Amino acid sequence: MALLVNKFAVNVPVWDDWERVYLIESFEEGEMTVADLYASHIEHRIVVPRIVTLALNKWSGGDLRVEMAFIFATVLLTAVAVFLLLRDTLAPGGTLLYGTTFCINLLLFSPLQWENFLWAVQVAFMLPMCCVCWALVVLRVKRHWSASLKFAVCFLLALVATHSFSHGMLVWPVVLMAVSLQSDFSAVPKTRLLFLSAWVGVAGVVLVAYFSEFQNVSHSGHAYNQMPGEPPPGIANLSQTLANPDKAVRFFGSFLGNPLGRITRLPARDVAPWIGWILTACFVLAVGLWFKRWNKKEERARALPWLALGGTALSIAVMVALGRAEIAGVRSALTPRYNSMSLYLLLSVGLLGMHFVGSLLKHPGRRQVLFSVMAGAFLMAQFQSWSYGITRMRQWQSSRLHSLTSLLYINHFLPEGDRRLDGNLVMVRDLANVLNRYGYLARPLAEEPTTAPFDESSKPLSKSRWAIDRAEMSAEGDALEIAGWTLLPDSAGGTASHGILVTRSAVNPSDPAEVLQVASIHALPPMSSEVADNAFNFTRELEIPDFCSWTTSLPLAELFADSSESIVLTLFAVDARKMRMHRLAKKITVSASGSVFVEDTD
Repeated sequence: MALLVNKFAVNVPVWDDWERVYLIESFEEGEMTVADLYASHIEHRIVVPRIVTLALNKWSGGDLRVEMAFIFATVLLTAVAVFLLLRDTLAPGGTLLYGTTFCINLLLFSPLQWENFLWAVQVAFMLPMCCVCWALVVLRVKRHWSASLKFAVCFLLALVATHSFSHGMLVWPVVLMAVSLQSDFSAVPKTRLLFLSAWVGVAGVVLVAYFSEFQNVSHSGHAYNQMPGEPPPGIANLSQTLANPDKAVRFFGSFLGNPLGRITRLPARDVAPWIGWILTACFVLAVGLWFKRWNKKEERARALPWLALGGTALSIAVMVALGRAEIAGVRSALTPRYNSMSLYLLLSVGLLGMHFVGSLLKHPGRRQVLFSVMAGAFLMAQFQSWSYGITRMRQWQSSRLHSLTSLLYINHFLPEGDRRLDGNLVMVRDLANVLNRYGYLARPLAEEPTTAPFDESSKPLSKSRWAIDRAEMSAEGDALEIAGWTLLPDSAGGTASHGILVTRSAVNPSDPAEVLQVASIHALPPMSSEVADNAFNFTRELEIPDFCSWTTSLPLAELFADSSESIVLTLFAVDARKMRMHRLAKKITVSASGSVFVEDTD
C-alpha cells in the first residue's frame, strides 16, 4: 500500500482541501485565533487535523503528499495497536498469530480506502479509530501500568479523537465500558470507581464544550448546502430522517457491508446492505455468547476489546445513518472513505468467531482446518477487493492530474462543467491564488495563458494515439467546435491525456504558444452518478475512445478579437505527471468568415 500511495498520490487540492485555505491564510497573516481552530466544520471540531495541516504545510511547502504520508503512518500505528491486542488476547502465537495479522492488514490497508489514502483532508477520518485501538491497548495490554497513568493516556487519546472527527467522541463510552467490564482492571475496587467517576466528569466537560455554539462554519459547497451560522446538516435534518427510517436502515446496512460490497459482480448497492445486516446479526450472536460464558473470566476478558471495536463500528453506523441518509442519500453509504470505520465490524466478527469456535473445538487439528478455510475464503474475497480498489486508485490519479492541468490555467479559463476540483470553481480560483501567493501549490498558476508550464516532446504524438473527429462551426455559426480523443504515448492499455491545450503560435517562434482554451476529458461523471464510487472523483471504465474523448468550443468573437483574417490552431495533449505536452500532427485553420480547414502537419 505504501508503494501504491507513492505511485498514485497527486499534489493538488480537491473539494474539502480548499476549505482549509481560509485557515492557512489567517495563519500566514498572523490573524488565526484558538476560536478558528475550535470552530465546527459541519458536525466536527477538527482541531487536531487543522494543526496537522498547518504544521505539515509549513514544513513541506504545501505538499499534500506529506499529509497523505501522515495518513498512511496513522494506519500503520493502528495496525500495530491491533497486532498488540491480537497477540495479547486471541492468538496463541506462531503461524496463527501472523497469518491472522496478515488478514487483518489486508483490511486496514485495503485500496478500497483510496479516498482516505489519497485525499489529504482525510487525516480527520483516520485519527479517531487509531485512538480507539490504542486506548484498548492501554487498558488491556498495559495491565501493569498504574490506573492514573492509564487514565492520563486514555484522556489524551480521547481528546485527540474527539477533536479530529465527530465519531471520535465514541472513545469516551468505549473506555467507560471497557474499564467497567474488565475483570482484572485493578486489584482495588475503589480504584476502578475513582477512574470511572473521573472519566465521566472529564467527558462531561469536554462534550459540553464541544456542543456549545455548535454552528457550522464550513463555506458553501462543503456542508451539504448548509451556510455558515446554520445548524449542522445532520442535526437540522434529524427529524426528517426519523420520520422516514427506511433510508436510514438501508444506509446502516450499506455502511457496514461496504468492505465486502465489491466481492461479487453484482452492484454494491444491492449486495452491501445484506452483508451489513448479516455482520450485525453475527455480532449480536457473539455478544450473546459472551454473556453466556460470563463465568469464564479470562475468556471473557480476551474477547472484550473486539466486542468494543465491533460496538464502535455499529455505533458509528447509527450516527452516520441518522446524520447522512436523508441529506446525502443511501448511495453515499458506499463511499470509499467510510471503509475506515465499517471494517472494524468485519474484523470484530471474524476474530470473535475464531475465539468462540476455537474454544468449542478442543482438537487443535480441527481448529487449524477451520481457520484455514476461513482465511482462504477471506483471501479470495480480498483479491477481488484489492483488484477493484487499485483500479480506482489509478482512476483517482488520472482525475487529479486532470485537475492539475485545469488549475494551472484557472485564472484564464474556468473549466466549465468540471467538478474534479470543486463544485464552486469561482471559489477555487480565489483560493488557488491565496495558496499561490504563499507558494503552497505544486505548480505556480500560469501568469499568462501560454504553454510555458510544459515542455514540448521532440516528436508529435503517434497518430494511433489520437484523432480529431470533428472541427466545425456550431449550429449558430458563432463558435468553433472541436472534438476528438487522445491517449498518452507511454500507456500500453491506454491512459487518457490530462487535458488538451488549444493554442495559437506566438509572433516570435522562440516564445511559448498562446493557449486559447483548455479542453478536459469528458469521461468524468457529475456528482449525480448512479455509481457512488464515481462521485466527482474518477474517470469511467469505458472503451477507447469513449473514456479519453474531449470537446471544446471557442467563440469566434474571441478568436478574432484582433481582426485577423485567419487563425491557425495547434493542439497539444498534456501529460501532467511529467509536465510534458505532445503535439497532435494536425493544424486547424479558421477564417473570420467561419470556414474551417483541417490538414496534417507531418
